[in-house]
Order: sequence, then C-alpha cells, then structure tokens
Amino acid sequence: REQGEEAAGGAPQRGSYETDPLRPESLVVASAEPFNAEPPVEALVETVVTPVRHFFVRNHSPVPHFSPVEAAGGARYSLTVDGAVERPTLFHAVGDLVARFPVVTTVAALQCAGNRRTEMAEVRPVRGLPWKAGAVGNAQWRGVRLRDVLLAAGVPAVGDAASAELHVALEGWDGIKEHGFQQGYGSSIPLAKALSTEVGGEVILAFEMNGEPLTPDHGAPLRVVVPGYIGARSVKWVKRITVQPEVSSNFYMQRDYKLFPANIGWDEVGQYWDRASPIQEMNVQCVICRVDPAARTQILGDPRASRSRTPVRVCGYALAGGGRLIERVDVSSDHGQTWTYATLVQKHRFGWCLWMATVDAEPPCQLVARAFDESSNTQPEHMASIWNLRGVLGNAWHRVTLPATSSL
Repeated sequence: REQGEEAAGGAPQRGSYETDPLRPESLVVASAEPFNAEPPVEALVETVVTPVRHFFVRNHSPVPHFSPVEAAGGARYSLTVDGAVERPTLFHAVGDLVARFPVVTTVAALQCAGNRRTEMAEVRPVRGLPWKAGAVGNAQWRGVRLRDVLLAAGVPAVGDAASAELHVALEGWDGIKEHGFQQGYGSSIPLAKALSTEVGGEVILAFEMNGEPLTPDHGAPLRVVVPGYIGARSVKWVKRITVQPEVSSNFYMQRDYKLFPANIGWDEVGQYWDRASPIQEMNVQCVICRVDPAARTQILGDPRASRSRTPVRVCGYALAGGGRLIERVDVSSDHGQTWTYATLVQKHRFGWCLWMATVDAEPPCQLVARAFDESSNTQPEHMASIWNLRGVLGNAWHRVTLPATSSL
C-alpha cells in the first residue's frame, strides 16, 4: 500500500506501568519503572539458544499495548517506510509484510552496551542501569529481511553513489521521556548494514523469537534485530523506518551510547557529544557464568605437592561484534601467569559462543577468563583502562573469586 495517513486509531496505548506484562520471577531487576532486568548468569549457559524467560529485558518506557487484533497481525498495527525512497509505504499489519516478502530465520546474540556496568562502577561511579553480566542473550529470530522491504520501497542500492552516506533511522511505538513522551525510542544504522547480504548478518524485522510470537517485553508485534551491533540498535515495537542522509536525531543516538576517554566527565561532555560517533558494532566479550567441581586429584610432581589442588569446571559465554567468530577463550587461576584453553561451542557466526574449561585451582584464588576473536581482537586486563562516564563497552578480563571456604 502506498503511504498515506497512519491507520486511524493505530497508535498503541502508552499506558502506565500498571499495564506492563507479568515477568519471570527469576529475573534480577535493575529498574522497575521502566522495567529492566537480567537473568542470573548461571542460567545463560544451560542452552545455546537463550529461553525467553532468561533473556534480558531493556525498556525505556511503559510497554506499548496493542489490541489483540494488532498483536496477531490485524488491521490496527502500522509500519511506515519513508524518507529517501521512491515508494514510501505504509504496512497496516505484520501480515502485510509476511504476504509480500520471504520469511527467514536467523540466530543472533543481543547485548546491551552497558553489560557489566557494575564492574566499571567499582573503578569510579558511572551513570546507567546497574547491569551485572547478564544483559545479553542468544535467540532464534524469524521475520522478513529489512533489505527486501527497503528495496521494494525503492532505496538506492549498495554501490550507488546516492547510497554511500545514507542511514536508516528506526523509531519505536513507545514514548520516551527524553522527547516528552511524544517520540519513541530511536536509533539508526548505516544503509550498507541495512542492505547486508552476509549470511546470518542480515537485518531482520522479526515477529517471532525462539519459534513463538514475540512477547510484549521483546517488541511484539514487530521489532528490528541488527546482528553484530549493540542491542541499542535493535529497536522494539518498530513504527517507522526512514532512509535519510544523517544519523538519527533521537536522544539515544545523539546523547547516549557514545564512548569517551576517562578524563571526560559530565561537566565537560557537552562539548564532545557531537564529536563522538555512535557505538555500532559490539566489542569482544567473555564472562564466567558457572564454576562446578571436577574430579579431585593430587598433582604429582608439583612443587606444592603437599597441597591438594581442586580441579574445577568453568563455563561461560563469549561473543564479538561484526560477525567475527570467537577464536579462543583462555582461563587462568593464577592471575594470568598460565592459561588453559577452553572448549568452544559456536554454531552461528552472529550468535554467541559457549565455552567450558577444566582448571586446577587452590582456593582462595581468582579465576580469570578472556577471549580473542578471529581478527585477534581481545579484552583489556582491567576496567580502569577503559572507564567511561556512561559505563559502556565494559569488557575487561572477567574475574570470579573462589574463597578459601569454597565447597568445590
């Protein structure tokens, strides 16, 4: 359908937090209003695909509510595609997209840029949700390619001189306080990414997660999934897709999710916002999620042979941005003097990698893990070297302490 006025009555109810959906009690709440929560990290290594009940939730407002008809792909939901396209289009339902474009499935990990912020805050205070290490998940997404939708609307193709500097702005149906609740959460990605044909890296307009319709907290009835990018670019409850010559003017593209050196504080940052580029691709991340006992042994020939050492099985996740595979995960129990290679389980280029290693530990001690991607990108040793005022992209070596009284 060609673009016209938005469907009458098409806006969802932006209700109070009292109308938010029920959530799993197992989630660790970072904020109640708006609701933001993560699972215990132990739950993340149970399966390669993260169950919805264990998938972190990141909201900026009350959850938009659509009528049952809209939620099922009826006539009231709408998605507008406009801007620098030849055929601006209004889709009145998710079903319009399904009827017109091929449906595809991909597996991709999403991670909040503030994952592990509490660790960075131990160096110096930062502003933002107090995420531990669970603001991440790996899911199977089903939907239509953003590329197909944009090409049908007449966007300039990759390689066309007109497309080189274009961006795709994405806006949700929610209303955020930074825009007086009159504008939804927004972001943008380069047009080249939106039109990507890389297997597994194609941007998806998803209506299913792990084989089931999206839940309200995860963007029902339709959300964007941008593989390889920080979660902030995967806009939920997507309302409008605009092709334009500049990045989105939304608060969360202009005044958040940017990286500054440690000497820049809140008193100085005003003069730097416009000089910093928005964060897009994820960096290398690695986290220890579980430590379990392995078979006890006496290490023969060890100069400390009088001590009984404790083999432990260490499990966790690792991931990298841009579709780069994890090449190696190392685990140490002696502050990085020696390392043990982990066994990797990595099934999808834009998904995460689960890993397991057995190491000998002598509690009290500290277990440390780090990862390398296939381009040899790795992690800094300490959070202090990457501290920034928003506490984003915190990816130092991950540490877990085994106390002397450990029952392992």
